[in-house]
Amino acid sequence: MTKTPPDLLDEDDVRALLHGVPAPRAGVDLAAAMRTGRRMSAWRRAAGVTSGVAAVALVAAMAVVVAKADADRPETSAPAVAPSRSAAPASPSAPGLSGVTDVKPRCPMTPLTKPAGAAGLQIDTVDPSGRYVSAHAIDDSENFSSVLWVDGVPKNLRFAASVQIKSINSHGVAVGEAGDSDPNSAGWYFRYADGVMTRLEGVPDGWRQFGNVTINEHGDIADTIKPENDQPEGATQGIVWKAGSTKPTLVPLPPLGSVAAVTADTRLLGYIGDGKMRDIHLWDLTGNDTKLSNPQGWTVAAGPTAGNYATGWIPGYIPKWDLTTNQLTTVPAVPDGQNRALGMQISATGWITDGVQVAYRPDGTPVRLAAPGDTKTATGGVTDNGDVFGTYYGPTKASYTPVIWHCGSAA
Repeated sequence: MTKTPPDLLDEDDVRALLHGVPAPRAGVDLAAAMRTGRRMSAWRRAAGVTSGVAAVALVAAMAVVVAKADADRPETSAPAVAPSRSAAPASPSAPGLSGVTDVKPRCPMTPLTKPAGAAGLQIDTVDPSGRYVSAHAIDDSENFSSVLWVDGVPKNLRFAASVQIKSINSHGVAVGEAGDSDPNSAGWYFRYADGVMTRLEGVPDGWRQFGNVTINEHGDIADTIKPENDQPEGATQGIVWKAGSTKPTLVPLPPLGSVAAVTADTRLLGYIGDGKMRDIHLWDLTGNDTKLSNPQGWTVAAGPTAGNYATGWIPGYIPKWDLTTNQLTTVPAVPDGQNRALGMQISATGWITDGVQVAYRPDGTPVRLAAPGDTKTATGGVTDNGDVFGTYYGPTKASYTPVIWHCGSAA
């Protein structure tokens, strides 16, 4: 595979960076995506690497990569932050910090109740209210076993051999991926609400889903599909299941277009994976395109969205776009030992996390996600009131602890 220059990204790199698992490459269908996702997740757990760290580690094409040994398999460190191409934008807060240990405000942390016998649980996502939280573990067959907390009470989800929730809204409607006991078999997407699982159908013959299913507050679900043999080359479509429906709407996208998230008003936030990465796009359901503001012309990548906000990646900065005004604001990213410089989760009130050790308040002030001892941390989501849900990792799977960091009240 030909590598892109350090400040350029291809579509697979961006998906790996922002969504924590390798993207299906050209011609790879959902079955391959599920196999890859299961195996990468299994490797990440065996190596003791958090999902957020692994996401950045996969983006070797972004910059010079430093290898180190970890368990039986090498882990690559995140790339150094690329310099800005022009003057930095005005920002509401300039941390001016040399690293995460210099962040004085720390978020109080409390653990979530784990089901009896659960080991290796890691938080995947949380709804905007914090009532609904999901986590997964990996068994010896590389299948996902999932837990859903509702108001702090955990429940095991067992409607398939492998189940992972990827996104939840505040009504408790969850979407995710499932499959049978063979990790080499095809996977499928589901909607789960009030204890009822519904399979999502309707992908056209010869097309396969891309592997990043998300849901908005209205219950609309979205992803990208592409031809299973990548012919014609670069062809993609958006796919949207409207709230309560199992029959999708197909959205025309430009060549190499890819959906990162579905907005509150059912537009598709995404990018074009041509390696240039100078624009973030909003497509309506007819394919009409609006580009988000990028006044400095930086390399950018689309990430998650919540309410009227979206975040993603700009070298060295944490970006926040207001989707109602198309205004971009940024704050300098706090170096945290993994060289994280991206928004991995965002709330409708403007909280952003970097996926590992730092959360940013709506005014841009960074706060630290501390954990006992010398442990790694990873986040799965942030609520509208500033609670960050994630995991801290001890030396064994039994010591993995799903937690809440109460950052909204951090001093």
